[in-house]
Amino acid sequence: LFEAAIEGVIRKLDPYSDYIKPSEMDELRQSVENDFTGIGVRVVNRSGQLTVLTPLVGTPAYRAGLKAGDRIVTIDDTATSGMSLDDAVQHIKGPVGSTVRLTIQHTGSDETETVHVRRDVIQIETVMGARRKKDSRWDFVQDAKNRVGYVRITLFGRNTASELRRALEELEQLPLRGLVIDLRFNPGGL
Repeated sequence: LFEAAIEGVIRKLDPYSDYIKPSEMDELRQSVENDFTGIGVRVVNRSGQLTVLTPLVGTPAYRAGLKAGDRIVTIDDTATSGMSLDDAVQHIKGPVGSTVRLTIQHTGSDETETVHVRRDVIQIETVMGARRKKDSRWDFVQDAKNRVGYVRITLFGRNTASELRRALEELEQLPLRGLVIDLRFNPGGL
């Protein structure tokens, strides 16, 4: 009743006010601050199987060798078959420095492998380049011949300004003729 009353009051304020339940605060904080505690992997539920969509570059999952398409068979001895995506994420998350044990089945293999991944604070990059360099850093040069730089800002978060500053400092070393700042699909943010 209390939450229903709050929601009723909020509706009377303006279209921009909203009530965020305590259970939703962690998700909001993650989306605004662009960091979370975990292993740095995006997962999906494909036909009832927990599947790695992508490991985030430079994260514990990336360093542990997880790859797109890998199936996570168990999380700390708990089978993931039929597990909801939210439950799987809650099992993978944990305190910084703690370890999660995953049983992985790599794409194209019937064999499984057990990996231990140490949880850490994962910061999501909001400033990206044209492509990754061999050392996994972003390449901010779109067209070397015509000297055009490219920076994509996926959303505005707490670290976006400093990330953009680093990208621009790197680009200042080159004699650029132009710079594209791509804001397509950027939903806004902080």
